[in-house]
Amino acid sequence: ELLAESSCLFYGIKIGYSSSLTLTSKSSKVKAGCKGDANYLQPTLMCAVPLILERIYKSVVDTMKRHGWFAEELFHYLVSYKMKWQDRGFDTPLLNKTLFRKIRYFLGGRVRLLLS
Repeated sequence: ELLAESSCLFYGIKIGYSSSLTLTSKSSKVKAGCKGDANYLQPTLMCAVPLILERIYKSVVDTMKRHGWFAEELFHYLVSYKMKWQDRGFDTPLLNKTLFRKIRYFLGGRVRLLLS
């Protein structure tokens, strides 16, 4: 972690810090109608501990559950489909433009890589 931060500072890359309680617009300490830290910082590369990534995933899955069981099952299928093709070295641009764009905007709109 120290090496990554030092490298970013050396190359002049901006670094932003956030709390898990204020990361997204749906976080517990963010007032309704206000934006979370991810929307203000708009990270391109996001480093987080697995607990934070699980909270983000849970929030997305809860949103899909509110849309019904079919939307939830379709979401899980499309995530596994994307992971299968990424493991083979391919991308899924149609899914990126439709479903995963909404998740990207949930995290600020510019996220290209999540690290844990």
